[in-house]
Amino acid sequence: MTKTTTMNTTTSIAKLLNLTNDEYWDGYVSLYIRWATQYASEFDIPLQSLMANTAISVWYGKWHEELAYQAYETLLPTYGKITFHKAKEIYATIMIDIYKSYPKHLFDTARKLTIINDPHDHTAN
Repeated sequence: MTKTTTMNTTTSIAKLLNLTNDEYWDGYVSLYIRWATQYASEFDIPLQSLMANTAISVWYGKWHEELAYQAYETLLPTYGKITFHKAKEIYATIMIDIYKSYPKHLFDTARKLTIINDPHDHTAN
């Protein structure tokens, strides 16, 4: 899927959910933070290491895009036939699958790259 297709799908899914693109983006970021928080604690990796890792955020973005497209395909035929509240429930049901997958190999790398300095060790400065 190209960037243009992604943007069109984002705009379209936001419309199907009666959200602005900014509201949809806020939801994306919120979901990403919750997803990263879950796996940071599960794998004992600092949240900041996961959130700042480009490879992990790209992987997450592709996974999110895949699920959002599934939601789009599911919701498009229902547009105008169900309430926006119901559309958001369906979307949430599909997007919950975001928590079922993670890139273990990228997490392992993020864990290895984590630097933990003793705050009292001034030799590193």
